[in-house]
Amino acid sequence: MEENTFSVRLFGQDVPLSSEAVFLGVTFDQRMTWEPQFRKLAARAYKRLNLIRRIRSLAKEPNPNILAQLYQSLIVPIFEYSSLCIINAAEVHLEKLQLIQNMALRAIMSCPRYISIRDLHDCTGFVPLKYHLISFAKKRLDSMQKNSPLVAKPIHKYGLLRHINTNKSPLDVIYNNT
Repeated sequence: MEENTFSVRLFGQDVPLSSEAVFLGVTFDQRMTWEPQFRKLAARAYKRLNLIRRIRSLAKEPNPNILAQLYQSLIVPIFEYSSLCIINAAEVHLEKLQLIQNMALRAIMSCPRYISIRDLHDCTGFVPLKYHLISFAKKRLDSMQKNSPLVAKPIHKYGLLRHINTNKSPLDVIYNNT
C-alpha cells in the first residue's frame, strides 16, 4: 500500500516535514502527547531546582520562606507558561512535574524522603501542581475571555459541544475541575 505523502513549497523551496513544532515557546508534537514540552519543562526546572539546593547548602541558617519564594518565582512560572495547553496531558507527564515540585518542597523544608507529600504540601501551603495549573489556566482563560472577543466566541461554541468525550480538551479539564 502506498503512503500518502505531500510536500509544501514556500518561495520555491520545499519545507521539510517535522514531527514537532514550537509556537510561542510551546512544543507541539504530531500526536499532541506533550512529551517534548514536558521534557523541556523538566530540564529547565531541574536547573533552577539545583540553584535552590545550592543556595540552601551555602546558607548558614536557610530561611524556608525565602526558599519558598525562590521556588515560586523561579520554577512555578516555567510550569505555568504552557498550562493552558498541557493540563490535558497524560497523568504520567504531569507526575514528572509533580516530582520536581516534591523535590523542591523537600529542599525548602529540609525534609527527609519518609515525610509524606501530603505533609509537605500542608506545611508549605503549596497545592499539588496539577490543581495549581488548572486554577492558573482557568484564571488566564477567564481573563482572555473578558479582554478578547476573539477568545470568547470559540469558548461559547465549545459549551455547545461539551458533551463530546473523545479527545479531552484543555477546556474539559478546566471546567470539570472547578
